[in-house]
Amino acid sequence: MKRWLLRLAASLAVAVVIVAGLAWLTLRASLPLLDGEISAPDLSAGATIERDSEGIPTITASTRQDLAYATGFAHGQDRFFQMDLIRRRSACLLYTSPSPRDCNEYRVCRLLLEKGGGGG
Repeated sequence: MKRWLLRLAASLAVAVVIVAGLAWLTLRASLPLLDGEISAPDLSAGATIERDSEGIPTITASTRQDLAYATGFAHGQDRFFQMDLIRRRSACLLYTSPSPRDCNEYRVCRLLLEKGGGGG
């Protein structure tokens, strides 16, 4: 009997780790790519976006049009994570933990989806 309980506890622990890992990987996929070089055909002379240790961008460009393009690009990178998080919440895709607060939010989310008031 004790062996079965240990196996059950170990299996449950492995399942929790797998679910947490999948949730982390899913949310991590929507974070912006901050390193590397991207070529954009709309830039006339090029632009540089450098981020400090806190992720705050410093944008340099030769023309105002290139600066505006790079600013929009950096803004899009920063906002994509937030938009993806909001989309996943409205589609009831974020609720993986069994806490009472999440259970109540999940019930409301499912109710809205069934009545046609939610996203997804």
